Amino acid sequence: MKELKKQLWLIGLSFCACLIFLILILNPFSTRGDHTITIGAKNCTEQIILAEIFATLIEERTEIEVVRRHLEGTSICFQSLLSGDVDLYFEYTGTALLNILKETTFPGDLYSYLKERFSDKYGLIWLDRLGFSNHYGLVVRAETPYRTITDIAKDPRLRLAFDPEFTARSEFNLIKGSYPIPEEWKPKLMDQVLLYFSLLNESVDVISGETTHGRLVDSSCVFLEDNCNALPKYEVAALTSKTCLEKFPEIISLSKLLSGKITEKKMRNLNHAVEFEGVEVKDLARDFLIEQGLL
Repeated sequence: MKELKKQLWLIGLSFCACLIFLILILNPFSTRGDHTITIGAKNCTEQIILAEIFATLIEERTEIEVVRRHLEGTSICFQSLLSGDVDLYFEYTGTALLNILKETTFPGDLYSYLKERFSDKYGLIWLDRLGFSNHYGLVVRAETPYRTITDIAKDPRLRLAFDPEFTARSEFNLIKGSYPIPEEWKPKLMDQVLLYFSLLNESVDVISGETTHGRLVDSSCVFLEDNCNALPKYEVAALTSKTCLEKFPEIISLSKLLSGKITEKKMRNLNHAVEFEGVEVKDLARDFLIEQGLL
């Protein structure tokens, strides 16, 4: 009887071991493999394009498998990077300063400052800059006489509409602190996809926007100059962890291949191709890399 119990115990132990092994192998939520990197992207066209460009470059030039994850906004992307749920995502220097570090003093060399601060405070690394800056700010119809924020600040009759994220961030407060904003201005909150539609239909006169938005390609709208320098630069670079670079050191050299390759005009055209021409992001990313001689 003791021998039978011993055999049954061994059989049960073996069964449990096999079951645990199968769970670890088949469970898609289990620990990622040694050759898998996860690239995050904020849920907007530009971020998805940049993530796909880098993901395709990694897949074509290494044996690393890439998982793409689309996330909601800066906070979730950053926390996912800190927790290790993603290994890398593209961030903007101005966003990092104002909305992650919560600082409103602009150092002369913002990129170098962030490299040092993020390494010391979070153990995170800024890779090479892509070559463009996507400024936050205000947009008007091209037919108007306005070309600077100072110009519109003189007109209290203007109707404004902002997306909710813009009003929740620090940017508009910085603009109000640098320009004589009329008290009559009461910006409406509007979904980002409706802003340009409303502007071009003349339902509003001023909207929040970015310099690389695809709509700016056709010259129907103008991004207003921040002539008082109320806002910082929004240069773009991949943000990653020391752990990721220790595991995948080739990411550094791949990042250098993209350094300076995307101008503001080029990024605007890439955004336009996806949003208004119906080009698939995967096709766009591959074509860009071929055009740059990287594939």
